[in-house]
Amino acid sequence: MPETRLYAKLAATTAVTDLVSTRIYPVQRYQSSALPAITFARVGTDRPGCSTGSVNVAWARMQINSIASTYPGAKALAAAVQTALAGWTDADGTPTIDQCNPAGDYDAPEPEHEGQDARDYVVIQEYIVQYAAS
Repeated sequence: MPETRLYAKLAATTAVTDLVSTRIYPVQRYQSSALPAITFARVGTDRPGCSTGSVNVAWARMQINSIASTYPGAKALAAAVQTALAGWTDADGTPTIDQCNPAGDYDAPEPEHEGQDARDYVVIQEYIVQYAAS
């Protein structure tokens, strides 16, 4: 699964862990968890075929949310994530990561939580991860 490879890449990147420590979560985080933090999810997969069968490659669209209590904090975390992932390749694990390319990003406020005055800030990034599919 490319999700586990992406998690491992982020968790092994000092520029990221200097900001979030171990607060890298699949899909969602606990509302009470400390910030800054990262959530990630696969939001789509394309598995091309050909007239002679399938090919052993797939493209996963991954969404990474950089969440912080300040806008500059969210932007700094997103910059560290982009430095870690843009152009990333890795043939040593399973599945093989052939390439990882940014597909877009935008800013979004995290929804207001009941009983809290402040909202958190989120920079949402999408990446296309090409990987060896079986």
